[in-house]
Amino acid sequence: MEAGPPDPLREVAAQDPNAAELLKVLAHFASRPIPLELVDAALPEASAQERKDALAALAGLGAVELGDGTVAVAADLAAAVRGSLPEQVLDGARLVGELLLASFPADPADPANWPAAGRLHPHLVQIADLGGLDSESASLSVLLARGSEYSRVRGDLEAAEAMARRALSSCPPG
Repeated sequence: MEAGPPDPLREVAAQDPNAAELLKVLAHFASRPIPLELVDAALPEASAQERKDALAALAGLGAVELGDGTVAVAADLAAAVRGSLPEQVLDGARLVGELLLASFPADPADPANWPAAGRLHPHLVQIADLGGLDSESASLSVLLARGSEYSRVRGDLEAAEAMARRALSSCPPG
């Protein structure tokens, strides 16, 4: 019998279970730099040292690239991880949505907030594309509206309109 493709989570879990849990969350972000403060919030039950060790394990395996205050996962690896967890993709995307909501600037039209919004916006687009923001939730609607406003002030009117439509459709009834 021929072996199937390697399971990236199994390989990571064999080295560090916290790293595997972290990779499950990181796989739902865009393949752009993720601010480390979001990583800290992604594994709240782990100590700071355990999170640091998990990131080091992932970097040592070549699963992530560490930058100055950021971490990034390659798109193909993230897709493979999500593909190995089809029943958990929406849960992971919703968790990332909650992390982004807590971090996305409340006023993305303020030029002082553009750097932070710019770092987070690609991740918002990613989880919206994964369907993690399609549930009826006022807080997720707010996040989508902030993303729409950021796109608008940056001149991407097509993206702003698409995200505004999603924000309106995700509003809970009543």
